[in-house]
Amino acid sequence: MNNIPLVRVRYAGSFAKELHKLGAPTERVLNTVGLSEEILDIPDGFMPVEQLLRFAEQARRYTGIADIGLAAGLTPFGQHSQAGHNVMVCTNLYQAIVLFCKQGNSEITNSNFHIRQQQTMVWFCGGVVEGTV
Repeated sequence: MNNIPLVRVRYAGSFAKELHKLGAPTERVLNTVGLSEEILDIPDGFMPVEQLLRFAEQARRYTGIADIGLAAGLTPFGQHSQAGHNVMVCTNLYQAIVLFCKQGNSEITNSNFHIRQQQTMVWFCGGVVEGTV
């Protein structure tokens, strides 16, 4: 049996902050997907990936901003978690990608981030998040 894929609550918090900046009724949008503002008080907690995706879609629909995820993503990655900070302080991109792959499951469970190398070329890959969504 596959586990339900989970993601850190901090990512929903990024969308909630963006909604708040735009003057949207954040609590109401959260409620449409079965969330409350209280969950945002625990950014290191986990929530189902499916619920985050539904919240992001509701935020997009409510605001009419097709790329609201880009605005929500402007939160500096290093502020998201210790894993994010660790990646930000790497001395080069390759080290950052390798570390991100190793720490990926600390941010989204069942993730499959990996790199593939062939001679002098490197690919950063993110497989399907396995589980029931």
